[in-house]
Amino acid sequence: MVYDDQIVAPKTLPKTSIVFNLVELEKRPQFPGGEAKMYQFIAKNIQYPHQAKEASIQGKVYAQFVVNKDGSLSDIKVIRGIGGGCDEEAVNAIKNMPNWKPGTQRGKNVNVRFILPVNFKLTEVRKKKRSRKN
Repeated sequence: MVYDDQIVAPKTLPKTSIVFNLVELEKRPQFPGGEAKMYQFIAKNIQYPHQAKEASIQGKVYAQFVVNKDGSLSDIKVIRGIGGGCDEEAVNAIKNMPNWKPGTQRGKNVNVRFILPVNFKLTEVRKKKRSRKN
């Protein structure tokens, strides 16, 4: 909380549940093998939903989650979706990820909020049938 430009930590929040944002960290959390390996993992673990293919739905799903002190992931949710089953596929891929290398602050592992864009792009966009008037 902020009062008159002073930061006051709420007394009811236990230290173990503090979640840092990426900009506040000395060292960011990392997927095993780095960012390129993470996107390879996502590509292998996502199947383009049939409903999204049929409706030619494309775009980015923005998923948010917490990388915990032990590297496990929690609080996985979509903060901006595109529908057609893509949101659920992105969440499922994140749920299946291995533990990450946790972020650190002052030399200690900390919980970190992470936002991940997952891109859904069709290689061939279906064209909607047009009715012709004579």
